[in-house]
Amino acid sequence: MIGITFSQIKKHSGKEVIYQDCPLNYLPVYVKGGQLFALQSDVNSASEQTDGILRIHVYKGKTGSEYLHYEDAGEGLGYLAGEYLKRTISYNPESETLEFGNVEGLYQSNFDRLKVYFHGFTLDSVSIDEERYPLKTEAYAFLGKLTEFDPLPENDHPYFEINNLPYLDLDHLSSAFVIKGIV
Repeated sequence: MIGITFSQIKKHSGKEVIYQDCPLNYLPVYVKGGQLFALQSDVNSASEQTDGILRIHVYKGKTGSEYLHYEDAGEGLGYLAGEYLKRTISYNPESETLEFGNVEGLYQSNFDRLKVYFHGFTLDSVSIDEERYPLKTEAYAFLGKLTEFDPLPENDHPYFEINNLPYLDLDHLSSAFVIKGIV
């Protein structure tokens, strides 16, 4: 296993062709600066429960972005009667904020916790409603190690983790809130 830091990640300027080997144990992730997206724990179908943590990944950039988070039961027509959850999450580098809008809809979220990961930022705390929150760090991999046993080991492309990735762990609130101090 090889751990890397954000400064070791290769940065591309865009509008270029990239040829990348992609063996099974190596998942390259390309994200435009300023973007954000959400992930959940692995599930096999919409009827399975997640681990209850929504993971938001925010990438430092010169321009911001907006993400619309949506949840519903995954089956049936309940969404037509308002049984859904919708929330806008916006990253604004000019104001150094990550804004979570109010939750819309009647659906109870499948997530009771949020983990907000800050890629490329140099910060150790952020604030919400004028209260400072220290960030934690962890080694993070987008693709977990496939197996300990490999009859044909792939030593040219080892398993990668991002070392010391800062994140904020907080309750998933339905009211609007703003995370400030994202520099």
